[in-house]
Amino acid sequence: MTRDNPRPKKAKPTPGLARSLVSIVLLVLAIRTVVVQAYQIPSGSMEDTLLVGDFLLANRFIYGAPLEIAYTGIVLGRLPSFDSPKRGDVLIFASWNDTTQDYIKRCVAIAGDTVLVRDRVLYVNGEPFQNILDKRYGKTDPDYPIIKHDSVKHPWLGGAPKKFGPHVVGADAVFMMGDNRDNSSDSRVYSHGDVPLARLKARAMVIYFSLNAEVPWWNLADKIRWDRIGKLIY
Repeated sequence: MTRDNPRPKKAKPTPGLARSLVSIVLLVLAIRTVVVQAYQIPSGSMEDTLLVGDFLLANRFIYGAPLEIAYTGIVLGRLPSFDSPKRGDVLIFASWNDTTQDYIKRCVAIAGDTVLVRDRVLYVNGEPFQNILDKRYGKTDPDYPIIKHDSVKHPWLGGAPKKFGPHVVGADAVFMMGDNRDNSSDSRVYSHGDVPLARLKARAMVIYFSLNAEVPWWNLADKIRWDRIGKLIY
């Protein structure tokens, strides 16, 4: 009489494999926390540079990544920075009033600069900001940032977006404005003001995906903004 063959035993993960998986997870978390992070654009304050539905990658390493407890806004410290914000950089920073909320705007002025807006024209140290963008990016670049205006008066700008300042940016701070100048809650708002360098989180780099909310999902080919994928952010 023959015995039935015993059931084959399931292979158990080796300790080495488990350690490798843990190492990979920790590496991914470290890259996300320190080097690069993904963000989604929720509002039109940076149109037409950034559109609602754009998904972008941002460099968290350059200004000294904040070491924070996820979803709390509590910052435990910062890594060393390797550069300082420049006029024209598109930056992500913790909100003025809620550190769990992130904003994305353009740095138009740094510490010691004088900011002035007259008839919708932004001047930094007496020079039109458009000239600063021209010198940095050049008008022939296809991704050259274009400042947008509309005729709507918004309460957060005091109903008068045509005029602001003069204002001198404080020490260890930057002055942030949206490219959609008449529809952006930014440093011009009295309750906001300058953004301390300690609140900076990252510099926007590239759009890796984009969805048009006005196009239904069943028309996926048109819903995806193919021409924006891989677009550098200037």
